Amino acid sequence: MTGSFVGAMPAEDFLRKFMRYTRTMPAPPTEYDFSNMSGKDGELKMYPLFCEAINKSGICPGFKLVTVANDVDGNGIRLSPDLALLDKKLSFKKDSVYNDMQFWLEIKSSETADAFSDLKDPNSVEKNKGDSIATRGKLISYAAAVFSRQHRLHLFSVCICGHYARFFRWDRSGCIVSTQFDFHKQPYLLAYFFWCYSKLTCTERGFDSTVSPASEAEAKLLRDAMARYKTECEEQNRKNVTALRKPKDKESPWPAFRIQADFNGVIRKLIVGRPFWGSESPCGRATHGYTAYDTIAKRLVFLKDSWRTDNNHILAEGLMYTKLKGHNVPFLPVILAAGDVKINGKPQKTLTQNYANMRFRPKWLLPCSRLNTLIHYRVVQELAYPLVSVVSSKEAVQVMRDTVEGTSMSSD
Repeated sequence: MTGSFVGAMPAEDFLRKFMRYTRTMPAPPTEYDFSNMSGKDGELKMYPLFCEAINKSGICPGFKLVTVANDVDGNGIRLSPDLALLDKKLSFKKDSVYNDMQFWLEIKSSETADAFSDLKDPNSVEKNKGDSIATRGKLISYAAAVFSRQHRLHLFSVCICGHYARFFRWDRSGCIVSTQFDFHKQPYLLAYFFWCYSKLTCTERGFDSTVSPASEAEAKLLRDAMARYKTECEEQNRKNVTALRKPKDKESPWPAFRIQADFNGVIRKLIVGRPFWGSESPCGRATHGYTAYDTIAKRLVFLKDSWRTDNNHILAEGLMYTKLKGHNVPFLPVILAAGDVKINGKPQKTLTQNYANMRFRPKWLLPCSRLNTLIHYRVVQELAYPLVSVVSSKEAVQVMRDTVEGTSMSSD
């Protein structure tokens, strides 16, 4: 992610642009007190103090801040953000916190662990020394874990270093970083972050509105269809079928989701669980492959969920297949539907690049990479067996022959 951090945006501007903060909005309860949190006594003692300050003050109604340090794992890798904000209705389960968290807080006892700079270093917002690099690596890992578990367009986080704090907004293009502020001298900024977050809609918090938790009945439809598919593969003596790949972290639950996708007026309702393929980076195309159950067609399909580059000179995947089919290229995947993910007729796009690529650069914007605009994109196609599952040498040769012929014709 080097070069993909954009900042450091003034903290109050961050609240105004992304969290609907205004100076005339109703104020949060004034009982919050962060003055006894400085890091002098170590990180561990800061955890309960922060949770108490947020939860007892009522500055984030409907939510609770809990300690999750050293308790959770995500995507098969042991990770431990320090604190997580959860819906108040949910009971804390250490093995599913990445499924449930709204955002996380990382706490460091010393300000020297801060991973970013404001205007002190003219070369980059990213600090490049030991503690800073380690902190930044953790933040990136947490973002990747949340993106892998939840269907998100963007997400927020907070990093505390001593008695200083920063805000973050992550999406698939990059991450916007706020300036560092002293929450002893400016406690209202931290308080308003939580207060404003509680007032946002689910979409403004970064959740994909085309996705919702599947019911138990819907999850059972997916499980039963997968069981039938497994039996079919076994009867054909097919092994190593990607769509049946077992997760690495078997004890860690993976939720089922319902995706309602609108492909040019044609609605498909898909039930998905854990992707059998997923990107491990929070930024980029973020391709995830799912074995999905189509509740309308009543069969399993393959769903590819990714973020494509917004470039008129690059054909979207579905359009490319349509073009190849029009030229009679053989042995193409059977595409059932493809298109941008839209809300109210507008495609879901990343936002970070709008600040990284500003023509007239504000004083707070330090050098960073030019970032691409990415558009959320989905392709639904018939399930296909992977090459490693061939049942005979004849079938393997046939597959290779078809691949060479199709590739040769598509390049002509």
